[in-house]
Amino acid sequence: MILELLKMRTAGFHNFVEQQNFSSCLMTGNISREQYGILLTRLYCFFHQASSLTECYPDKTLFSDQMFGEQAELLKQDLYLMDITEIPMRAVFEKLDFYEAAGFCYVALGSTLGAKMIYKSIFKMQEDRCIKFPTAFYENCKVFASERWIRFISQLQLLSPQYENFIINGARIAYLYFIFLCTEIK
Repeated sequence: MILELLKMRTAGFHNFVEQQNFSSCLMTGNISREQYGILLTRLYCFFHQASSLTECYPDKTLFSDQMFGEQAELLKQDLYLMDITEIPMRAVFEKLDFYEAAGFCYVALGSTLGAKMIYKSIFKMQEDRCIKFPTAFYENCKVFASERWIRFISQLQLLSPQYENFIINGARIAYLYFIFLCTEIK
């Protein structure tokens, strides 16, 4: 039930974020090096924020494997390989309520599923155009996104329905945060 509610109540946010974040350029293989660097920077800030939020709840099974910190580090490596060494820190939240953090993670993990699909487009673009972009983040998503998603949603669905609005609010916060990143990092 919670998954359907999350999709339904955040669909507008999801569509807007995709329009703002070079998704069509990625899927068609027409992203410039500059746009790719901007995208990686935004993603780094987003996953760094997700990591700091989940570190507030180390004993909860929902946030158990530090995957967001790993994603942030892979993005930092990719940025370094693009000669982007000054990464602006745009963390906004020190802590969210546990259930809001769960909603935030729903968006973050959902984006890794999207990244898994995008990896194929980037790989094809690089072959077709003989361009090489660093893809450690996307490669990791290709390997681990589905497994992490399944584990997360199985735990998310065990949460009491009385917290659904908090979880949905957390997902909305995640989307609004990413929209903020799109306006700040251009």
